[in-house]
Amino acid sequence: MDNKQYIREGQKVTFSAQLEKGDRRLTSWIVYEGNQCDDNHIVKEEKQIGTEFSHIFEKAGEYTIVSYGKRDEINKSTATQVQVGKPVLEGIECVERANTYFKNNVYIVKKGTKVTFRLKFKDDVLPTSDKLLHLVKVTPIGGTSSGKIIREGKENEYSYNATNRSSYTVIVKFGNRTFEFSMRVVENFEEEVKKFKESISKNSSAEITIIPEKVKFVRPNKSLKLKFNKKNSVLAEDTAIDTSTLIWKLNGKVLNAKGAQIEIPREIIANCKKDNNKVEVFKNSTDKKAVAFCEFSVAKNKVNKFDVSKRPVLAGKKVTFEVKDTKKEDDYMIFKDLDDFENIHWEVIKDEKTIGRGTGFKFDYTFKEGGKFQVKCYIFDEKGEVKEDVNVIQPKIFPETAQWIDKDGATGNILEKAGYYQKIYAFVKHQDLLGEKVIVDVYDDDKASADDWITSNYQLVENKENIYIPFVLTRDHKEKIKDSLSEEGKLFFKVKSVDSQFHIGNSEAELAKHLTIVPDSEIVDTYFCDEGDTVKYDIQELSTSIFLKIYAINMVSRKIRVCVLENVSDTTRQCMNWDSYYRKSLCQKEVAINDKGEAILPIDLTKFTQYNNGTIILSAVMIRSEYKLDGKDYTDYYRINAKIVLIKEPSLPHMEENFSPVKVRRIAIEKIKVQEKKEDDAVVVLTGETTSLGEISRGRGEYYMYKVNIYNGISYETYIKNKDVLEPTDTFELARDAWKIEDKKPRSDKRYGSRNETPPGTYWLSYKPEGYGKKKHRLKVSDNPKLDEIRGVDGVRQAIRIHSFSPHDAEGCLTTGGKKRPEDGSKSLEDQFIDKIPALKKKSIRFIIEPREAIEGMKTEKVISKENPEIRVYVTNKVFKGVENKKNK
Repeated sequence: MDNKQYIREGQKVTFSAQLEKGDRRLTSWIVYEGNQCDDNHIVKEEKQIGTEFSHIFEKAGEYTIVSYGKRDEINKSTATQVQVGKPVLEGIECVERANTYFKNNVYIVKKGTKVTFRLKFKDDVLPTSDKLLHLVKVTPIGGTSSGKIIREGKENEYSYNATNRSSYTVIVKFGNRTFEFSMRVVENFEEEVKKFKESISKNSSAEITIIPEKVKFVRPNKSLKLKFNKKNSVLAEDTAIDTSTLIWKLNGKVLNAKGAQIEIPREIIANCKKDNNKVEVFKNSTDKKAVAFCEFSVAKNKVNKFDVSKRPVLAGKKVTFEVKDTKKEDDYMIFKDLDDFENIHWEVIKDEKTIGRGTGFKFDYTFKEGGKFQVKCYIFDEKGEVKEDVNVIQPKIFPETAQWIDKDGATGNILEKAGYYQKIYAFVKHQDLLGEKVIVDVYDDDKASADDWITSNYQLVENKENIYIPFVLTRDHKEKIKDSLSEEGKLFFKVKSVDSQFHIGNSEAELAKHLTIVPDSEIVDTYFCDEGDTVKYDIQELSTSIFLKIYAINMVSRKIRVCVLENVSDTTRQCMNWDSYYRKSLCQKEVAINDKGEAILPIDLTKFTQYNNGTIILSAVMIRSEYKLDGKDYTDYYRINAKIVLIKEPSLPHMEENFSPVKVRRIAIEKIKVQEKKEDDAVVVLTGETTSLGEISRGRGEYYMYKVNIYNGISYETYIKNKDVLEPTDTFELARDAWKIEDKKPRSDKRYGSRNETPPGTYWLSYKPEGYGKKKHRLKVSDNPKLDEIRGVDGVRQAIRIHSFSPHDAEGCLTTGGKKRPEDGSKSLEDQFIDKIPALKKKSIRFIIEPREAIEGMKTEKVISKENPEIRVYVTNKVFKGVENKKNK
């Protein structure tokens, strides 16, 4: 076949070959993708099957089919071109011409005429006959039967006997496209048509272009109405002008029209030049000079430009391409509106192949991978009226940068060993994840299943280069690690998006292998450093401020006694002579190990011995730790050779000063700039530290209240930078358990599942006096202050509330442990909490939920049936109950 054949997607087509000579049985066939005939684009090849060949085209696109006897004798000139596409409805037409009249989307039909309407599909690619893909409706207009469908069918042609004198609406639908028009059935056909034409002429709503103003474009299938206005023309001063004598010319030829207003028929417009068409107005037939003129181009509508909703475009994130409807000519389109049968088409192209299509003013698309793509937009020209290259970025993490560190701020020490109840951070650098919420899962390398993670945390990425997420391993995690092949944990982590449809590059990588988690107490490292623990000192000037850093594991909140010694023999036993050495030491301190497993204390050098050159030598540190375990008292002694030489001279001849990184090596984390104090801002932190038992509902089970730290007058960025040294401006307490049970709403079995405990992470706290949702609670905790949702392990769950009463009344919410309206008339605990945060009444603020320790259990409760209050239902659900965790206990 010489011309391109158009078929629908999924259609089976049979091809026949005409042989000039030879054995017909030896005819072979090849189907190529595209319009080329090369081996790299072969879709299917059938050898020596005869002169007939059938193939089902499952995928839309362009194909080339050839038949041959020998491979080297393929004749491309005899190839068949096939365009495979989906059926696209372009409109509807009336097959019957006699006794019908069509204008302005209205058909007038003579009563008794059988009219047949036919659906018009692009390139005559029809839907499959076995699928009910399109619909035709005929609905009466007005009268008592208005709105009732009197005929409905699912076929390409629809015939209707116009026996009743009435008006109807004919509707045709296919996919997301709809066309409709009015049909009037009349008895006096000629008379009604005449009246209709007069009505159109009298009440025409078509735009009239005023000459001498400029006309830009006219559609080839439209007429052009023009009206002469002598204002601003050479006749402006001639008040006696007779507009009935005006002569109109188009491109030098006299038009068969006179008067101040004319209409150039579409038949003439269709035969005009593409550009530089000129309409002139003359005072009369004898005048040689035009008194006014206008110029126009004849053009089909086309797209001039489109917008992209978000840049950069990220793989896995929906992006919207849009031709905006600005109601301006020659803006986003040549004409401000789409005409009948016009539509905007979109194509996404990768490596010269179309991988995505769409129609309409807006086109939503999600790129599945990074790379270079092209987006094409057009109305008529399939080659693309507007094309734009789109560089799609694949957000990713960099596995080689992953570490376990002990800080989340300006600098961080890399950890190789850690313990329980100690705050550690998973750190990794990223690309283009700013503003995304990610999940970091922590694994033990000898667990049986890769899906069996030890702990998990959620966080919004707020640093443009780095991800650092805190973890605290508790008793629950210790049991999980002990269930593995070895009691000592070897941890790594993985990073993925909360949005399961959004893929992060390298998310399958096992990061920062391995952090050793040991079960016993241990002093891992002791050294002298500066106040910020950024430089380790071995030799330093005497005038320098010196600090002692102790890094211990499984000793969080434990108090220790420390003495720094001038000279101790390497053979000194740790427990021998402790009291005497402690008394003799000129630097004695009692400190507590903080939540990072660290203690940093200043060293007063004035009490130590200076030698004749002013040098001080500190050679050892002795530490005593007393604690209880399983009801028994224990004492551990440590002697560490932590040596520093301090000299008086400002220069250090023949000595190499050591500025080596602390522990193994140091990793730089981008500093967060401290902002100016903001009186209208605040940060609220719900800690994992218990304060007391709840005041009410003890008969239904005890629960703990947790400390809430309130930092008024600072921004979130300032808090993140300085939280280790900040003191809260106020405190409060909230219950974190959520135990409400209903017979119709089962709880998730997962600790952080729907209607269960809210996962640790950074959220927004919002306040609305009239309340949120059906229950009108005034305090909302959500991922986004504009939305009412939190993304969790079960997907999107409703945002939680902070309200009165206890965990027995909470479905994942936080509670104050008090009544909504106290009987003594005082303010409720909920009101007191709101009053403690002045900025909350002006804006949403950051709300941080830190990890806590909890145990798993089953809870059975008597529930009253809503359908029948006389019935009591006993429902058992899995719950998670907080355990006591007080600092420095």
